[in-house]
Amino acid sequence: SVWSDFIPMINENGHVVWEGWDDPHDEIFYWDGSTVTNISNNPAGWDEFPQINSSGNAVWDGDEGAGFEIYYWNGSTVTNISINPAGDDFYSQINDSGHVVWHGFDGAGTEIYYRNGKNEKITNIANRAGPDYNPQINSNGHVVWEGFNGTDWEIYYWDGSTVTNISSR
Repeated sequence: SVWSDFIPMINENGHVVWEGWDDPHDEIFYWDGSTVTNISNNPAGWDEFPQINSSGNAVWDGDEGAGFEIYYWNGSTVTNISINPAGDDFYSQINDSGHVVWHGFDGAGTEIYYRNGKNEKITNIANRAGPDYNPQINSNGHVVWEGFNGTDWEIYYWDGSTVTNISSR
């Protein structure tokens, strides 16, 4: 059996997550400096694109059998945080406060979703007609992503309450 490992991410404490082959599909592994643990342990399907924050919390995209969802690991427990029956969720990002963003299909188009790390509330922050992809989040919980406005692709910025097209020129 061939074992392949991909997409390592390291936090400032030296803890690492990565995607690795665990026949018959990829899983998410976590190394705390001495021990490797399969934290996704998902028999239903693929797990991919892990991210880790300074607290050692991790997020990734995981196939739960009917499509991809966003999974969150708090250091001991894994939770499906997206629970999206309309379609797939991908490209999750986590900041040091445990706030998570991803893009997901809402039944009509691809939107940007934000999960507050404190009360775990999920909000569609893009809420636009055009498709939105590839969100990034900073330590303040501000988010940027690329979105199509009907003519071309633009960069959108969310400051925690307002969305602004910052690349329009």
